[in-house]
Amino acid sequence: MPSRYMSLLLIISMLLMQSITAFAQPLESEYTKLSTDLDFILNNNLSDNKNNVETTSEEISLKKLGLTKGLTLTSSKLQSGVSFTLPYDFIAINSDMRIVISVNQADNIEKENLQVILNGQSLGAVPLSQVDENRSIFTLKIPNSLLSSKNNLNFQVISNDDIINNEWTCQRPDLKNLVVKIAPSSSMTMKGILMNTRKSLADFPRPFLDPLKINRNELTFIYSASPTSDSLVSSAIVASIFGIKSDEKENDFNVYFNEIPEKHTILFTTLGETISGQSFADPNGSSLKLIDNPNNKKYKLLVVSGRNTDELRQAAYQLFRTDLTDNSTMQVQPHTVHKRQAYDAPNWLSAKKIIPFSQLIKSPDALQAHMFWNEEKKINFRLPPDMFMLSGDKIPLKIDYTFDRKNWFDVDNSMLTIALKSAIFKKCECKKSYYCSPYY
Repeated sequence: MPSRYMSLLLIISMLLMQSITAFAQPLESEYTKLSTDLDFILNNNLSDNKNNVETTSEEISLKKLGLTKGLTLTSSKLQSGVSFTLPYDFIAINSDMRIVISVNQADNIEKENLQVILNGQSLGAVPLSQVDENRSIFTLKIPNSLLSSKNNLNFQVISNDDIINNEWTCQRPDLKNLVVKIAPSSSMTMKGILMNTRKSLADFPRPFLDPLKINRNELTFIYSASPTSDSLVSSAIVASIFGIKSDEKENDFNVYFNEIPEKHTILFTTLGETISGQSFADPNGSSLKLIDNPNNKKYKLLVVSGRNTDELRQAAYQLFRTDLTDNSTMQVQPHTVHKRQAYDAPNWLSAKKIIPFSQLIKSPDALQAHMFWNEEKKINFRLPPDMFMLSGDKIPLKIDYTFDRKNWFDVDNSMLTIALKSAIFKKCECKKSYYCSPYY
């Protein structure tokens, strides 16, 4: 049976005219502004004192970003890049980039460089004449103020003259044999501050699961020394909620008995149970409560509790709902869990109605492309397993897209390429506004 996991790729290709140059964009104010608290921390070197500030680290490689073969630049593609995100409660204080590069023995590269650009600002340029044909490793410092929760990392081949003139010549025929490969092991290592987040159930699943985190999710569940089977069933309900909200990212579940680690954790308990010598259950009934971790207030504890196993399960079911209160505590009212219906799995697309892309993407700008040679725009979705056994009409797919018509790219050779499971099945013309209706 074919895989139920599908991926639709939208690839925007904008080919530049021969005589055009592109100028570096100025740094947006959102990347340069530091909060008063962060400015105080950095200026007073508090980030080096673990007693005052909780520190953590993030390592992101091109491979983790989905570029399993890295990036390749050629004479016809002198620029390429990728987007990445950082956890919302993470503030970088010390960041480096390790670039693993190889270049073929092409002609006319003595004055050429590989420039690395983060959020519109140059981190530095590596002379290609110093890069070995097999592999060379370079390290660049990343200014902390450049990093934000959403980032764009770009690599481009640039000449010495372009660096001096602060411009970029996007096509140069004299580099026709050039091949620059950036290995998937190239990575960014960031040490940062774990910020103390607010206690609001409305933020769930954060801080326990952050959609902006690139690395796999680590979730922690806490039980009493001898949990009942009903407590385990309630935690399985919560685990399924995290599975739904984590998209296709893998989750690791760490389990502790009668112990509270210094992590963001979810604690399951009923009246009469103690964990690490403390009672957390609400004597008034089924409830959800978000509190500071007693061992480290930078971390949060989500207490799922009830006076008995039925109330504990009711509290677990409440996390499925979208009307969680904007407070730290919520009394859960009894409600009936309706009987399951056919095809009601939340991650399956319905075959009974039209599904707009807006229901499948995480943010309104997820399908927007800027500048040139953009990475693939992926739309992941699941179908019911018996959908693959249907015969008859094909499934219609209608795409309404717009190219921002400018005079600096080749309209005749630019296109929108549509692929399903990496198999290209439609190339749409570049027009100002256009409906493209391929079929599965």
